[in-house]
Amino acid sequence: MGQLYASKVLSMLDNCCHGVGLGVCVAAEELRVAACSSDFALPLGFADKHSALGSGLIAHLRSRAVPGDDEAEETIHSICLATRERRAHRGVLVVRAPMTVEGEEADGEKSLLIIAVAPMPPQPGREICYAVLLMDLSADPAVPPELYSREKKARDRRPSRQAFGDVNPPARGYAFIPDLLKPLDDIWPCHGGGGDEVHLTPAIEKLAWTSDAGKKTEEELSALFLEAMHSFQCVGFCLADDNVKDLPLVWVNDGMVTLSDYSRQQFVGYNCRFLQADATDPDTVGQMKDAIVARRGVRVTLWNMTAKREGFWNCIAIYPSHDGRYFLSVQVKLTPEFRKQIVRLKKGLPACASPMKRTAPLATTPSKDSALKPQPQSSPRAVVGTPGKTAVTPSVDEKNAKSGSCVLL
Repeated sequence: MGQLYASKVLSMLDNCCHGVGLGVCVAAEELRVAACSSDFALPLGFADKHSALGSGLIAHLRSRAVPGDDEAEETIHSICLATRERRAHRGVLVVRAPMTVEGEEADGEKSLLIIAVAPMPPQPGREICYAVLLMDLSADPAVPPELYSREKKARDRRPSRQAFGDVNPPARGYAFIPDLLKPLDDIWPCHGGGGDEVHLTPAIEKLAWTSDAGKKTEEELSALFLEAMHSFQCVGFCLADDNVKDLPLVWVNDGMVTLSDYSRQQFVGYNCRFLQADATDPDTVGQMKDAIVARRGVRVTLWNMTAKREGFWNCIAIYPSHDGRYFLSVQVKLTPEFRKQIVRLKKGLPACASPMKRTAPLATTPSKDSALKPQPQSSPRAVVGTPGKTAVTPSVDEKNAKSGSCVLL
């Protein structure tokens, strides 16, 4: 069953999760994209996932960053430094909107991206690889991917897809260049002798990388992306089954275990509301419940608690499957500084039009001993954190006053 649920997660991630993209990049030459999903390529300004393959992620981020944005350059530099030191990193930056069909810039449009990179375990005969997650905070998660198109944002500046004879939505799925994962000498050995060495030109490299792409099986591609999903330490992927009472989790990745300090056995079979704390905003919880009942996507930022009773901000995006049975959540653990930076940058961008209002607050904070039984919302209290220290969970009003009270990202 675990393999079945894992396959479901990969399918939903590409077909149902608008604004969340997953890619695998080679550490050499500024993180060249070796494999990616559709929503990995679109926020970066590529026409489709195939256009992103083989491109340098770092160089492309620099080209898409707003000119003169020192903060974006610092974020990109931090990602470069993390990849050199073989460690994970998370950052956020504003990028310019994708180009139009005619190759012109969409003036004034920008996207706010969370970028998480994590080193993948080394494998014999494979280049050093990094898993990369992109979460577009400017995208509306309530819009199904098959209905979303950049033409709706810029219909006055460029023709629609119908004008080009394409009446169907773009084909979705993962794109893959398997040879890019191999050491270059294994693909096209350089010729030595007499001190001379033949280097590949970009055009020849492209041909070399795609030489046997058709021989790779779907199982190998799935294994690569599952490995990428398990490589994250502060990014969680959870699959819940709505056919079972109380919407229990049926699959979680290793990152969900790491960021929460709960074991996989404590997650599977239970609703993950036990991560909520006394200071968790009930209105935000209500927004998630309304979206789940309506079978639509939602993205919020929630105050959660680890098993060690340490509070943290959790950026959660929830998406329903096409048949309405499953819900996939993508969760990114935010530090307080990271959270404040997102709120500050978000204020400078247009808000996505997704009304997520509820009529009455819903109190669903459970007790520590019961993960499933809802308890009334209580006043904030002191909780024990690391040994010798006492951490006080801030009240909702205190958190909103410090962070700008923006719960919808």
